[in-house]
Amino acid sequence: MEVCDFKIIEIKKISQLFEDLLGINLSDFTYVNLKIKLQQFCKESQINSFDLFLKKIRENEIFRKDLLENVFFDSYELFRDPAVWRALKEIVVEAKHKTNYRVFFPSCYQGSELVSFLILRDELSLIKNIEVVYSSSIDILNKVKEGFVADKRKQDLNLSNYKRIAGKDLTKEYFVKQQNRLLPISSLFENTKYYNFDERKASFFKSINLVIYRNKLINYNQSIKTILINNLLKNLKTKGYFVMGIKESLPKGVENNNLESFDEKENIYIKKT
Repeated sequence: MEVCDFKIIEIKKISQLFEDLLGINLSDFTYVNLKIKLQQFCKESQINSFDLFLKKIRENEIFRKDLLENVFFDSYELFRDPAVWRALKEIVVEAKHKTNYRVFFPSCYQGSELVSFLILRDELSLIKNIEVVYSSSIDILNKVKEGFVADKRKQDLNLSNYKRIAGKDLTKEYFVKQQNRLLPISSLFENTKYYNFDERKASFFKSINLVIYRNKLINYNQSIKTILINNLLKNLKTKGYFVMGIKESLPKGVENNNLESFDEKENIYIKKT
């Protein structure tokens, strides 16, 4: 069967339809990542044309629900990009010696990165020390708690990713099997909160020690990127960390905004005094 090969303009139309019908902003996703997910879903649903795909999104509520589950919540690839997780592990150990340590995930639409960090936090025995907060237009936490399909290949990949970070296997079983799904254990979500913030528009709260904002900027123009980063940095503590990831770079308007490099390859910065 011929596979849908979505063009960028078609991806934009799909994203707009999601926002119009469901109030969900897909700007968090890179076009490449979103295209792969959408094409895989079309293949599994035996849809080979953009027009048919658009028609089903508009007219079929069950189809929209299945698509939403597929794009947002059922792609648990934990600890993706082990190099950045090794760096994060080095950073957050400082929370053992600090009070009110806060980690912020802006525009958090997928659960896998959030769950990865919560596992890392537990492995370092820092659940009580680190408050994790995240923002999005929808509260994903309940969806995250529903887990993901028990796919052995994906499970093996997740364990392999972690081993590349820590040099050892996970010391604890973090998922329980329920029917055909793997659900994260409830203790992971202690000291974790959701806020409905739009980081483009306002100052939300102060005193953030670590902002994890990986692979978020690729869909924004230069001026919006600058606004986003500057707003986030205003809320970052002095000597706090800003994590962008290997695929991103600072917009020109914030290159000299009191930042110094912590990890040049992974684009991790420290806010200077």
